Amino acid sequence: YSTLSDAFLDLKQGAVDAVVNDIPTNEYYVAKTEDHSVKTAPVALSTEYLAIAVKKGNKDLLTKIDDGLAKIKKNGEFAKIYKKWFGKEPPEEIVG
Repeated sequence: YSTLSDAFLDLKQGAVDAVVNDIPTNEYYVAKTEDHSVKTAPVALSTEYLAIAVKKGNKDLLTKIDDGLAKIKKNGEFAKIYKKWFGKEPPEEIVG
């Protein structure tokens, strides 16, 4: 498919049985679509590691990002944001 939207459109129309894509994108689609027949698989087919890219050597920015993520995970804001976008609580392994 040229676009993920095309793949989901074919799924909705019954032209395909499933769409395999990265977990955050699929979770967002399921959370935001009005088509409640679309579900995500209960088990991931692979492990995905997501990151925020920082220019090599920019330790100041890396520290700010790491500290900010730790802060919002601790005070519950991360879970609120996750739930807003994905419609469910974040997995424990990413909240820590």
